[in-house]
Amino acid sequence: MGNIQPPVESWKITNNSTIPVTINDIPELPPIKVRQTIEALNYTTANKLSNSPNFRNYLKKGSLSSYGYLHSHEHEDLIDIQGGVNEQYYHLSNSQHIRITDFFKDTDITAEEAEILSDGSNADNLHFHINLTIHRAFCKEDAPEGLIVRATLDSINGEEINVHCEIMGSLENESLNSAIPRIENGDPIYVYNDGEKWNCTTLFNQSTSIINLNDLDDVEISNPKEGEYLKYNLTTGKWKNTS
Repeated sequence: MGNIQPPVESWKITNNSTIPVTINDIPELPPIKVRQTIEALNYTTANKLSNSPNFRNYLKKGSLSSYGYLHSHEHEDLIDIQGGVNEQYYHLSNSQHIRITDFFKDTDITAEEAEILSDGSNADNLHFHINLTIHRAFCKEDAPEGLIVRATLDSINGEEINVHCEIMGSLENESLNSAIPRIENGDPIYVYNDGEKWNCTTLFNQSTSIINLNDLDDVEISNPKEGEYLKYNLTTGKWKNTS
């Protein structure tokens, strides 16, 4: 008989962006500092995380990352993957469940076609391929309002195109003129055509007028005074103000 494993419940979230992130539709969650990893279940429930459109949006855009919900009942150690017989079962994290659910929600393949995919057959007839070529382009304007910037393809005097940009964690009313990096007239960018429109390869971040050093997870500032500087503490792994 294997070792008995105690129940485990965890959902860790990491902020990959350059600014603190707030999940607005889960107000009990604190702002997640830059590069900080939190145990979300210390503040909210797995059900709220699973049903949060804002959280899903941050995950899809890469602003946040998470291994998903980990929940196990007390059980013996599993050997490899078990399932299909009494007392044996598969373990899926919540993120795996989301990926599987989203796949079947967004696809219209039949059960017969799904079987073709699972038995190793050629599945070229079930989808199509797009070969993307990356081009250099040059902005024809400073960062505009909205998410589309005018640019010229391949050279300063090249064909004029409209380039669609994406802001990480963007929810509503975000514009390039309030995002970072802040593009300017003449700046080079890299673009590709997906068959419908030109897209920028740069992932922009939401901007904030002020970013406090204390928002960084590895910085700890208290009662700052003029002339102080930051000194790294190897024991705590944090930068602290000192005179």
